[in-house]
Amino acid sequence: PHPSIECDAKRVQVALAMERLKQVTWERHPLTIVPPASADLWVTADAGFVKLTVSGPEPRMAAPDPAEFGLFLDTSQLEPGRHEALEIVWHFPPWAQPVRIEPSSVSVTVHLDAEGERGAAADTSRVQVP
Repeated sequence: PHPSIECDAKRVQVALAMERLKQVTWERHPLTIVPPASADLWVTADAGFVKLTVSGPEPRMAAPDPAEFGLFLDTSQLEPGRHEALEIVWHFPPWAQPVRIEPSSVSVTVHLDAEGERGAAADTSRVQVP
């Protein structure tokens, strides 16, 4: 022991709980795209779905709700133009961890809205994906 370190432990109690882990994979998990902040901008993305594999305690992963595993692509601060390989951000319950997200990044194009440029299909959303 180091002379400047003093430890006076009369009793140490340790609790250990072990849980089996289970992995679940969704082949087409939706990717939520946070749209640009400006109303005159809209986005097209190279992917709207990703393959997601998640690990967590077996009891919780028996029938997981995919809605609990959020995957986001933040385009809120992007300027018009092409943006390559934006990282996908995940937000999962504290008991779960991502194992694999494929692809792990997505490219997008931010468009400046012009008369008729978006077309009728885009009228209901500022985000378009294949």
